[in-house]
Amino acid sequence: MDPEDPSLRGDRRNRTLRIVLSATLTFPIALIGASAIFPSFDGHAMHRAAAPLFMLVMLSPLWLGLIAFVSFALVKLDRRFANNGGISGRQNVIVIGCALFCTTAGFGHFLLGALPLWLLLYWLLTGRMLGHDGVSIETVHRDRWNERIYFVAFVSFFAAMAFIAASGFTQNLYYAIAPPTYGSPAFQPRSPHEMDMRLKRSLGRFPDTQACLVAGADAAGRKGLMKMDWSRMRTEQDVIVCTYRLLKDLGPLSEASAWMRANGFRSDGHSSETPYEKRNGTLRVSGWWSIREDGPRYPTKGVVLRALNALPYSMSLHATYSADGTRLLYVETSFPLL
Repeated sequence: MDPEDPSLRGDRRNRTLRIVLSATLTFPIALIGASAIFPSFDGHAMHRAAAPLFMLVMLSPLWLGLIAFVSFALVKLDRRFANNGGISGRQNVIVIGCALFCTTAGFGHFLLGALPLWLLLYWLLTGRMLGHDGVSIETVHRDRWNERIYFVAFVSFFAAMAFIAASGFTQNLYYAIAPPTYGSPAFQPRSPHEMDMRLKRSLGRFPDTQACLVAGADAAGRKGLMKMDWSRMRTEQDVIVCTYRLLKDLGPLSEASAWMRANGFRSDGHSSETPYEKRNGTLRVSGWWSIREDGPRYPTKGVVLRALNALPYSMSLHATYSADGTRLLYVETSFPLL
């Protein structure tokens, strides 16, 4: 057959267009789906769906570049393996190994878990995987073992994800319905609507001041209250809960800057001596941690989590007190990207 046959060129163009459109369409679907499946990205269901959409819009040049690169690679691989009669058993093992690795890494962050889901959705929609037909009842019975192994691997993947999603849904439902246990000293959020599932979970992990301290520290003394156990901090809500409990037990605004210095935070100019006065008369003391210079303050374990938490420029803690500086009202955090 003549490789320059117009019908063959038209077929190649159609295959290329189908691959590019499939890769482009399935990427946001995989991103949103992975954010709902993996427990590393928790919270309200609408929040889980909205956050990756926000990321898609804000980081659109990055995602478009990634989609273009993957589409180009898929087109090249499709042509290569179609001409060579498909992919070998060793190549199948490599691809499935990468997918399983990404699935495992997805428990560290949903972006890594989105990769095998993106691959699966592309395969189903496009009807081929690197030059082969996609999954169907007919092709599973007809084709050789290397098609079946994809089918078995992805069925196993979805079965595991269904179990995890069901477990996560049950846990989130519990935290959504159960009233919060404010602990001791009683935790106070900035506003009632901030009492979500993540904050309730942190309140359960750290029910009192002693739970927030390093082993051997005494919550009854000022020196002990300065020793927060950062190795146990997993989320922003954990930090807020424990910082609130420790500063609350320490007492007035005059102790806030000393606590922040003891935990490695630098003053941004709004210290206990010169607090920032808000319009409503309340006073705020702030401290910041340089992620750029010192790495993330938490989590202290897990390469993937530490890498993702290293993206912001810094981490800031803000403690707001009553107008007379005697009563802690609430604690906030912020993570500037610039």
